[in-house]
Amino acid sequence: NTASRMESTGLPLRIHMSSSTIAILKRTDCQFLYEVRGETYLKGRGTETTYWLTGMKDQEYNLPSPPTVENQQRLQTEFSDMIVSALQKRQASGKKSRRPTRVASYKKGFLEYM
Repeated sequence: NTASRMESTGLPLRIHMSSSTIAILKRTDCQFLYEVRGETYLKGRGTETTYWLTGMKDQEYNLPSPPTVENQQRLQTEFSDMIVSALQKRQASGKKSRRPTRVASYKKGFLEYM
């Protein structure tokens, strides 16, 4: 649950870590580098200080820059608008949703497609 909450409050191209994970990493021989992200509200856990993993000591990484929060929000809005537009065009053209042609079955104890 915590990992899911951390993912939903994270950013693309970044590894979001809790303070308990940082405590574990501090006990290893590897010297991981991290930076404080700040206080993050995690549903079910409350507010917690979280961190970004940035690399390992004495090793250079060419980490890509994540999009800014504003840019990410703009991209999400544009994507949402594209989906709404596509659904409206589909509805206007009179296309109806069709039934799935492949149905999952667990009859033999494992997933198979019919």
